[in-house]
Amino acid sequence: MTDEKFESRTLDNGTIEFIFGISWRNTSQDSLRSNNQRDYERPSERGLDREEIEGRRQQAKQFGVLADNQTKLELEDKAAESLQQRLNKENICADGHQIKQVLWRDADIRLLGNCL
Repeated sequence: MTDEKFESRTLDNGTIEFIFGISWRNTSQDSLRSNNQRDYERPSERGLDREEIEGRRQQAKQFGVLADNQTKLELEDKAAESLQQRLNKENICADGHQIKQVLWRDADIRLLGNCL
């Protein structure tokens, strides 16, 4: 399952900036979750300390829940393609765009950039 989010804004100088994110949830993560915890709760809200968080992260790696480098490259390519489609749909960046920053977290990728 994947979700996409897109936001843009026009700066005072006319430059259009955007952020595009794709998040995914691997269904095998459900089996790693205890007490039916929600995906969007922060670890601190669940009362987990850093050691418990790292333990869960290592467990997730062991079971292949987190993306490896090859998968990340494929997801980044998919995100870039989806971004282009979204820019076309929004009818912005007709002269092209540049991605200035790629942000990774365990279950999402965000592309930050601007129109040329």
